[in-house]
Amino acid sequence: MQPSAAVSAPSGADVVFRNGAIVTIDSARSRAQAIAIAIAGKVIPYVGDDRGGAAQIGPGTKVIDLKGRMLLPGFVDSHIHPTSALLAAGADLQVDTVEQALASTKA
Repeated sequence: MQPSAAVSAPSGADVVFRNGAIVTIDSARSRAQAIAIAIAGKVIPYVGDDRGGAAQIGPGTKVIDLKGRMLLPGFVDSHIHPTSALLAAGADLQVDTVEQALASTKA
């Protein structure tokens, strides 16, 4: 299995899930063993095999051994209809603070 193009953070990822059956939404590569997540940068710098996932581990990385279990993409439905209207109108609510959300909503 070939990993996707990776953008390595100098200090490693915040979280690495490994030793699992990871289901992706990439039809060319629908399965992986490991995934690295950089929470602060809001990116997934690596999806692929365990060896590549290990390369993303830094001193502060939380490593989660899936022990062969499956990891699926998350689907979050907070079911707030006014927010859906804002998104349809083009408000970007992928922000870190309430103040940023209010500013994006006003814009």
